[in-house]
Amino acid sequence: MSKLDDIYRAGLGALKKAKEEGSALFDELVREGRAVEKEGKKRVKGLMEELSENVKETTEKVTEKVKEGGRKELKELSARLEQLSRKVEKLAKKEKPVKSEKTEAKAGKKPAKKPVKKNAKKEVKKEAKPKKKPATPEKTS
Repeated sequence: MSKLDDIYRAGLGALKKAKEEGSALFDELVREGRAVEKEGKKRVKGLMEELSENVKETTEKVTEKVKEGGRKELKELSARLEQLSRKVEKLAKKEKPVKSEKTEAKAGKKPAKKPVKKNAKKEVKKEAKPKKKPATPEKTS
């Protein structure tokens, strides 16, 4: 026999052994993988429940703070509105009513005329005339 034959036969024996033991090893790894997966799912479920509880508590705290702040701001705004209303009433009592043109017309008075510009016609004519453009020589190509 030659060395090549021995190497070939050793390779075939290794292949057979790996196939037999590899199958058993594969089955063992699958069993262990299932156990790890089961444990992982339990941990994830526990973490999700904990996270859900934390989110719920935080949401309740924030909602309560917003409600408290909203009530406080509403009271402050109401007080401010009352204060401003009193100031407006005081100012309204101090000021005299302003007469408009309609009020004066009802009373029999003519409203004051608006002053007319002296050169209004000239200005209108100047604006109406278009400006002449200087003639440009045509270019030939």
